[in-house]
Amino acid sequence: MSTRKRRHHGERYKIQAAQLLASRGEKTAKEIANQLGVTTSQLYVWRKRYADQLQESSRLLEDINITMLRSRVRELEHENAKLKLLVNLD
Repeated sequence: MSTRKRRHHGERYKIQAAQLLASRGEKTAKEIANQLGVTTSQLYVWRKRYADQLQESSRLLEDINITMLRSRVRELEHENAKLKLLVNLD
C-alpha cells in the first residue's frame, strides 16, 4: 500500500484550476489533472464549488471586452468620417 501525502491547496489555486478546466480547449480533464497533480474528480468538485465565481469573472471579462470594442468602434467611426471628408474634398 502506497502512502500518498495529502496536499492542501489554497482557494486561489482551486479557483485557477477550475478556470483552467473551464477553458481547457483541446486538453482533457485528465491531462489538466495530471499536469496539476490532482485527480479529475477533485477538479470537477472545484469547478462545481466555484461555479458562481467563475461565472461572475466570465461576465466581468465580457463586460470589459464589450467596453473595449465599443471604444474601438467609436475610433473607427471617427476615422471613417475623416476619410469621407477627405474623399469629398477631391
